[in-house]
Amino acid sequence: MATVARKWFMAVILMLLTVYAGQVSLAQEPSNRIAVHGRQFAMEVSPRKDLAAVYEIGALYSNEPDAQLLTIRIINLMTGDDVSVLSGFSDYVSDVVFTSDESQIISYHQNGEIRLWDVQAGTVLKGIPAILGANRIVLLPDDNTLLSIGNQQGKILVWDLATGGITHLLGVEFNSFKEFTDSLSNLGAQELVLVAGAVSPDGKMLATVNGFENVQLWDLTTNEATLIRKKSDLPKFRIRSLQFTPDGKNLVYFEPESGKLEFWDVQAGSISSEVEDASDSFAISEDASMIAWLSRDGEATQLQVKSLVQANVAAAPISIPAKFAGVPPTISFSADGNQIIIGGLVSDTEENYIYIYHVPAM
Repeated sequence: MATVARKWFMAVILMLLTVYAGQVSLAQEPSNRIAVHGRQFAMEVSPRKDLAAVYEIGALYSNEPDAQLLTIRIINLMTGDDVSVLSGFSDYVSDVVFTSDESQIISYHQNGEIRLWDVQAGTVLKGIPAILGANRIVLLPDDNTLLSIGNQQGKILVWDLATGGITHLLGVEFNSFKEFTDSLSNLGAQELVLVAGAVSPDGKMLATVNGFENVQLWDLTTNEATLIRKKSDLPKFRIRSLQFTPDGKNLVYFEPESGKLEFWDVQAGSISSEVEDASDSFAISEDASMIAWLSRDGEATQLQVKSLVQANVAAAPISIPAKFAGVPPTISFSADGNQIIIGGLVSDTEENYIYIYHVPAM
């Protein structure tokens, strides 16, 4: 009887370990770690996931920009080597985006300038005098139409990169200047600040979110917008990332009230599925079979990976040796879905890193 009891006891323990394994944080070492200078940097991963553009998040020293922190560094994620270093501009970078063939990169700067660069040569192809206030740029699949969003009085500016001109505007329309100034009172200005944007794979839809956490879908063929999430009572800026699924059928965003990632079915106009206990720093694999996100656990950061194909199948969290604070870090799957690339975490020193992890078994 004692032997049978021991067997049952061990079976119960094994079952409990299996059930709770997903809640135990693993101390898995990254498969690669690429050094980047700066306590916090921003990162954009290229379409083929083999290059990264990194740049310092603006920080003034003695009230002047630090020239050493103004560069954009293009890194080969396979080798960790620099492809090129882009320099020569006078103000910090707000956002960058690669063209689809990765031959060029477009940068938007805090002084209101757009630059087109040759990635391999590291040289400027064109400079476009833009407008102050944007904090994000989105490139359409034609590699010529650029959308700038941010603190532009609620406007989305549509740029033709070939001509360097604005073709049209999207956004809030005011019947008079007084109507505009009235909208700025009572914290209304934050409603005009667009925090993030994402374009659908076919280039026909744009998603935006503002400081009040309004999420809107824009039809870029008709220039009409649909509100899919109503604003919060106060500007809270808790939704800072948007992403379409690879097939373009769903828009994914973080719902701060529930702590879930919500999948909004574009055609049905409703939420199709949810991922619990998530964050606004997330990525979806190219085949849409997995989702990964970074979460805070006190001072620690954890990488979470979950299957989108099999219900309730998730990997054990992985502890990341850096902080998650302020601007959401960038997270991306590799093209084959076997690795996860993370950049933009906070370091206590000037030594910082891009971390690359193998996707854990589920």
